[in-house]
Amino acid sequence: IVDYKVQGLETFTKFLKSHALIKEDEHPRTDTEARDLMAQHLGYQPNFYNFGLVDVECCGCYSYNYSTWGHWLMKKEVTEALNVCGDAGANTFGGCRGGCMASMEDFDSHDTFDYRGALERALDHGIKVTMFYGMMDTACDYVGGFTLANALQWRG
Repeated sequence: IVDYKVQGLETFTKFLKSHALIKEDEHPRTDTEARDLMAQHLGYQPNFYNFGLVDVECCGCYSYNYSTWGHWLMKKEVTEALNVCGDAGANTFGGCRGGCMASMEDFDSHDTFDYRGALERALDHGIKVTMFYGMMDTACDYVGGFTLANALQWRG
């Protein structure tokens, strides 16, 4: 999410309704409520990045099972081949981390950086920008992405 004012609950709800993942007459008040309604409608807990898949739960799983490549990246021969210093990477790929750094939950909860403004400035300077949003992705849905793209103000 680049700008919660533009890509918030309203666009997420519109995305869910466009795929009939919640009923037209449902009006969730929070993201969590919207996701709960979607799970009730689907009859399963959907994958965060592809609502057509059932979410998986395991050691090293974050909607997908990353444990295999996490364990592979921590193999001695792999860390040596990649010239990894000491135990660098253990905090991210060791144990059940699956590529997610320990203690990173809510790492950006107090972030005040103006990402939308940065995008607008980059575009004003002629820097080409590509934004990716998924058709079935509930983390970065295309309705919010399209709304953001149309809200960007720049001289182009």
